[in-house]
Amino acid sequence: MGSIFGSMSLRWSAVLLVCLFCIALSPADNVAHAASSSDVNLIINGVVASADVGPLIIGDRTLVPIRLVSEGLGWRVDWFAATRQVLITGDSDDQHVLLSIDDPVAIVHGQTYTMDVPPLIIGDRTLVPIRLVAEAFGSEVGWDDATRTVTVASSPSVEPEPEEEEVGEHPGESSDLSEGELTSVALVDTSSVYGLRFSIGGPFYTEVLRETDDRLTLFFEGVSVPGDMLGTHDFPQDSPVNLVRFRPSAVDDELYVTVDFRYPVHYELGADEEGFSLDFARIQDIRVDSDGQLTVVSNMNIKPRVFALRDPARVVMDFHGAVGDPDLDGERVNTDRILGYRIGRHSRAQGDNFDGVRVVLDLKDDLVPYVTHGTAGGLYETTVGLTRSSVAGRRVVIDPGHGGKDPGATGVSGTKEKTINMEIALYVEALLRDAGADVIMTRTGDYDVYIYDRPEMANALKADVFVSIH
Repeated sequence: MGSIFGSMSLRWSAVLLVCLFCIALSPADNVAHAASSSDVNLIINGVVASADVGPLIIGDRTLVPIRLVSEGLGWRVDWFAATRQVLITGDSDDQHVLLSIDDPVAIVHGQTYTMDVPPLIIGDRTLVPIRLVAEAFGSEVGWDDATRTVTVASSPSVEPEPEEEEVGEHPGESSDLSEGELTSVALVDTSSVYGLRFSIGGPFYTEVLRETDDRLTLFFEGVSVPGDMLGTHDFPQDSPVNLVRFRPSAVDDELYVTVDFRYPVHYELGADEEGFSLDFARIQDIRVDSDGQLTVVSNMNIKPRVFALRDPARVVMDFHGAVGDPDLDGERVNTDRILGYRIGRHSRAQGDNFDGVRVVLDLKDDLVPYVTHGTAGGLYETTVGLTRSSVAGRRVVIDPGHGGKDPGATGVSGTKEKTINMEIALYVEALLRDAGADVIMTRTGDYDVYIYDRPEMANALKADVFVSIH
């Protein structure tokens, strides 16, 4: 099929394709004279795609959810909320399409094109004219009127000839995909690994179809499975996995696998000569040395959020998406700075503000944490040291400029200076409090404060520092 964009292509040859694009957008605009999305099908590179918002036919133009297509073809998608624009990037930054919601003008590889139908927002999904975008990256778009099906595929004219290789030389990728056999799925728990193992003998191909906080959907090609393995497999209550479901395809050597999680968990996917793996991030060990440094050992490079609290003095380490070794427990220690530490599992389902593991250091005094990262024996180490900040014990008065009837400057999008000043002030306040400073704000809301009362407040409080933010 002809294309005004030349012969650019998108090519995938990896064993594992993992495409994560999840864009939160603004409410839907009204769409007139559009075919219902429920009667239009979408197939991307031979795989049927489904979503809460499907393709739309407006006039003779087809609009599809850009997230679905980007997952199937490997495009990167960035959303700019302030300007309501979508930037779609191909193999390189030189290959890009910039679209604006409700604007028919598109920028394609630096050139301007006018579309018959502009991009739209339906629900929380962005729908774009698929032919213009697909051809920009060398893909092809087709339409089957009998089945009302839109097809999007990488251009076959630029696909390279497969290289000859020995079967099984590169697990997960082969010109002969008929020999892989899935024999078992099990939860593996060793000193360094914790996760699911799909035992597969022979070469196979794997693709991630969908990832959410509570579910992972995989597609296997070149894999046969015994009949007694089809269906649902349950896992222990104390594991992150609730169940694994195997569903056959209409094709003999294709298989769909769904993994349901009990809670959001950080994991890594891999493939080797033994099959396919799904490893979970786990806190393996915690130790405190004589210098008062605490080290958390994990099987993955998962960096925690670290912050200090006062009254009582403590340091908190939040490992989002991690699980803890069941044998780990808190401990009382005797160092010059640390009283002990505690470890706990946090879950949003139980009212917590994150899912993962929290480690709390109980301190003898208000100290500021500093964090270092390293590796040892194939494991990852996060070490928290403690020091006294130069601002600890100092009184700081922060003055968010303007407020109330005085908005300050107003930006081109209508943003008021008083609002930005307050956001910056609250951020600085949190940093200073974590460092042990005594912080007072001249205003904590959107109300008037007389300009001369602001420095006078700092003087009356005998502040060490007065910071006015504008």
